[in-house]
Amino acid sequence: MRWTLMLLAVAFVCVFVMQTYAARLTSVSDLISTSAPTTAATHTITFTVPQTVPPGGSIMITPESGEFDIPAGFDYQDVDLAVANGGPYVERSLSTAPDAVNDGVSVVSGNSGNVTISLNSLEGIAAGEQVRIKLGSNASFGAAGADDIINPDDVRSYSIIVLTRDELNAGIDSSNAMIAIVSPVGLVATMPVIAPDRFNGLPSGILAAGNTAIELSLETDIYANCRFATSTDILYGNMTHSFFPSSGTLHYVPVYGHQNETTYNYYVRCKATLGGAENSDDYLISFTLKPTPISNTSIETEGFVTSGLTGNLGNGGSGEFPNGSNVLFLASVTVSGSTIPGSIVTVLKDGVKVGTVTAQGSGEFETSVANLERGTYGFQLYTEDGKGLLSSLYGTTLTIAQGTKNEITEITIPPTIGLSSESVQAGEIVEVSGGASPNSAVEVRVVSLTGNAALSNILTYHATSSGSGLWSVPIDTKSFAEAFYAVQARVKRADQIQSGYSKQINLRVGESAAGACGKPDMNEDDKVNLVDFSIFLLHWQSDDAEADYTCDQQVNLADFSVMLFNWTG
Repeated sequence: MRWTLMLLAVAFVCVFVMQTYAARLTSVSDLISTSAPTTAATHTITFTVPQTVPPGGSIMITPESGEFDIPAGFDYQDVDLAVANGGPYVERSLSTAPDAVNDGVSVVSGNSGNVTISLNSLEGIAAGEQVRIKLGSNASFGAAGADDIINPDDVRSYSIIVLTRDELNAGIDSSNAMIAIVSPVGLVATMPVIAPDRFNGLPSGILAAGNTAIELSLETDIYANCRFATSTDILYGNMTHSFFPSSGTLHYVPVYGHQNETTYNYYVRCKATLGGAENSDDYLISFTLKPTPISNTSIETEGFVTSGLTGNLGNGGSGEFPNGSNVLFLASVTVSGSTIPGSIVTVLKDGVKVGTVTAQGSGEFETSVANLERGTYGFQLYTEDGKGLLSSLYGTTLTIAQGTKNEITEITIPPTIGLSSESVQAGEIVEVSGGASPNSAVEVRVVSLTGNAALSNILTYHATSSGSGLWSVPIDTKSFAEAFYAVQARVKRADQIQSGYSKQINLRVGESAAGACGKPDMNEDDKVNLVDFSIFLLHWQSDDAEADYTCDQQVNLADFSVMLFNWTG
C-alpha cells in the first residue's frame, strides 16, 4: 500500500510538472561578449514564446547555480527588454517595480542569483513574438548599463535557464540556452600555397558608346587582392592600380576616360590573402566601345503659335518635361550568355529579383533590365535545371550613365551539380552530375577537408556536356582516404576559364561516413553563429564526436571549414 501511494505521488508530481511547463521556448540563444573564464561579460538572450505571457506575468533568467556571479550593484538599468513580431524589436520601459507603464526588474545577486522581469499590468507578450533581453553594459535603453555578470572559473559548457510565468506565478514555458566558457586559443594550420584562379572578368565584348566611366570586375576562387596594368608582363608587386577590396573574392575598381570606338585592354594579377601566392601570368579584361551614335535630341519641332508669337518647341523630349530632363533619360542593361538549354535564368539587381528568362535550345539567353537611374548596380544571375538544382551566382557590378544602353555579354553561368550519394564507403563509385552550357568542357574539383590543405589534396576530373547540357563523371574512391571532401565544378577551356565554380557539395568517404557525426548547429537553434563557434572551440583538438563534423575522430581545421561553410551569422 505504501509503495502504491509513493508511485501515485511520483505520478502526480510528473503530471504537475508537465502541466506547469507545457511547452518549450523556441530559438533560444545567449550571445556573450567574451567566453574567457572569470571575466565580466554581457549577455544577449533571445527566444520566441509559444504561449502568451499575460500582463502581470514574468520572465526569469537564472544562470547555472553556483557558477556565474551577479554583482551586488546589478539593477534595472543593466537590463533591456525588447519584443518583436516579425519586424524590428520594440524596447519596453523598465523600472524597479512594475506599474501600468513600466515593467519591473528584481535581482538576486551572488553566484546563485537570478534576474526577474515582471511585466506591467496592461501589456503582456503575445504567443509567437520574439523576445530579446540584454544583461550588462550592453543595455542602453533608458539608461546605460554599468555592471556585467562574471563568467565561471572552469572551462566547460553552462546552461542559462529561461522561464516564463503567468500573473499568479504559475509556470508557462521554459528552456535552456547553452554557452561555453573557453580559454583563448590560436588556430595554427599549414595553408596551401596556391595562386588565385581568376574568372568572370568584366566588362567584355562590345559596350555601348558614352560610357566614359567603367567599372572593371572579376572573381577569384580564394580570398585575394588584385591589381592591374595597361601593359603585359608586369609583376604583381610592380602594378600600381589596385582593385577593391584589399581581401575578397569579388574585386572591382572604376576606371575613367574611355573614348568611343576604342578597344581597351587591362591585365590583372592577384595575390592570395593566405599564403601570399601571386599569379605569374596576366588575366586579360578587354572591351570595345561602340562608335558615337547619331543623336536625335536636337530635332526641333516648328510651327507653334501662342499669343501671336511664333517659334519652335526646342529640343525634343518626352513625358512631363517637353524639353527633356536628365532624370527622364533612364538607362538599361542587357545581359546575355550561355547556360543549360531550357533552364530558367533568374536575374537579380542588388540582390532583388527583377526578371527571368528561359534559355534557348542552344543554351543562349538574353534579357534586359530597363528604367534604371544612373548609378552603380550589382547584377547577379543563376539558373535552375530540370532536376531543381540551382547554380551558384554569377555576379558583377556596373556603373551606368543616364540615358545609356549597357550590355553584359558572354556570360557563362556556373554549372549545377549533384551527387549520386553524399556518403560512400572507400572503393565505391560516386557519380557527379549536373547541367552546363551545351558541348562544353566541365572540370570537377575534389578537395579533401581533412588534414593539411595542399596541392596533393586537390583532385580534378573532366567531362563534356551533351548538346542538352547534361554532364556526368564517375569518381572511383578506392584511393581515397577516409575523410570529408568538397566537390565543385566549372566550365573551362584549355586556354580560358569560362565560369565560376558551382555550389559546393560535401562527400563523406569511409567507415566513419556511416556513423553519427556532429552538426555545426551545436545548440540546435537553427543557426550557425558565434554561439556554436564558442561551443566548438571547447572541443578543439579533441576526438569529441559532437564537434567532429568530418567523422575523422579529430576536431581540427577541417571541421572548422565545415562550420564556416554552414555559417548563418
